[in-house]
Amino acid sequence: MTSPFEHASESVADGVRSLTVNAQVALYASAAQALMPAYRAWSRRAESPFHGDVLARAIEQAISFATGEAPTIEASLLRAVEASTPGDPSGSESFTAAQDCWILADTALRVGLGEFDAADSAWYLLEPKFQATSERLVGVSDPGSVAQEDAEAHALADPQLSNAIGALRDVIGTLRERLPTRDLVATISSQLVALSP
Repeated sequence: MTSPFEHASESVADGVRSLTVNAQVALYASAAQALMPAYRAWSRRAESPFHGDVLARAIEQAISFATGEAPTIEASLLRAVEASTPGDPSGSESFTAAQDCWILADTALRVGLGEFDAADSAWYLLEPKFQATSERLVGVSDPGSVAQEDAEAHALADPQLSNAIGALRDVIGTLRERLPTRDLVATISSQLVALSP
């Protein structure tokens, strides 16, 4: 049986599956761009090296591919992203959002390279907001430690989380109808800031 959070994530995954490869890459790159300030804040608080140049290059290359400006994605850039994805200190505030920012950029590159099913990363689009909302409402970031289904259902009814999920669905709907362009990517990146904790 799936939990309410898992059900919401699976619904988003279904939407992701309905997109073209270029639209999927645009979605994940835009979401990574929207979470980049959370990564920057975590890096500063955790006194962890900031690899913003690698992340920015990954996002830029994914956007160039998604918009048809670049025919391919460099596999070497994917390796640089893998090497730079934060792993510690994992207990620091905003770690999940920081790591998910990188996972989303990684997903954008892998999908563009034809190495990954984009729907498999749908959870990471929502995880930072899931955790932040659970923390705010029930005092723990993982509601599995309390009455999970009730806690998650309560969190999903919260306006901040429901607005974030609505923004994500709107973006998926837009990408289903329109080809990715620079202007569109800028618009959806600003909409996806709602996913940030």
